[in-house]
Amino acid sequence: MRKCFLAFTVLASLVAAAQGKREKQGFCGVSYTNLKMLKEQLAEQFEFLKVQEHDTIVDVGAASGWYEGAFGAGSGINELHFVLVDLDTTCMNKKKVEAAMRHYSEVKGSPISYTFDLVHNSPDSLWLPLRSYKKLWLLNMLHEVPDQDRMVRGIRSILQPGGEVVLLEIIPKKKGQLHGGCKKPLMEPEACTALFERNGFQQKDAVRLKKVKRHIDFSMMRFINP
Repeated sequence: MRKCFLAFTVLASLVAAAQGKREKQGFCGVSYTNLKMLKEQLAEQFEFLKVQEHDTIVDVGAASGWYEGAFGAGSGINELHFVLVDLDTTCMNKKKVEAAMRHYSEVKGSPISYTFDLVHNSPDSLWLPLRSYKKLWLLNMLHEVPDQDRMVRGIRSILQPGGEVVLLEIIPKKKGQLHGGCKKPLMEPEACTALFERNGFQQKDAVRLKKVKRHIDFSMMRFINP
């Protein structure tokens, strides 16, 4: 599933325009060029993710892995393995993931040494082994999925008992508000909680991130597979 990039482009402000620079930068996603700004704007997200050295993390809707690159540049975590999952082969392929890592290694000032598996899912399956993972990210993409219950059930099936999902979504200002990039309806935090709980998850914690440029609020939630 290809991410809606507009919200993260807002976070990057004038530093990067993801839509307009895709060809120039060589990958799909936000292109931070200032490490200080990257850390300032993504620090709260990185903290909530609670990543530890040597984790393996599944990112569903990963595009070209730009978020992993930004995380590698700004988090201080050096050794991770990511399973990048996306429908869009034009954005998620070896060449573009490598381009994202090169870019963010330059931003960091030293190589990002993360390793990756690339998986092209289908609308009806994540194409991942059952009960195999402890951590999964859904960052600004769940609102795009037509059958969200099916997606969440599929996610639960690949997580180990005690495994967790971290969800990030833009909080709508009014009912029915559409995402500025993909034009899909945004999800209320209460709807996210209800979606995961009716499919067997338990909510562990949540945070509403502070307003950024254009007054966009984000909700981050952690759900546990009991």
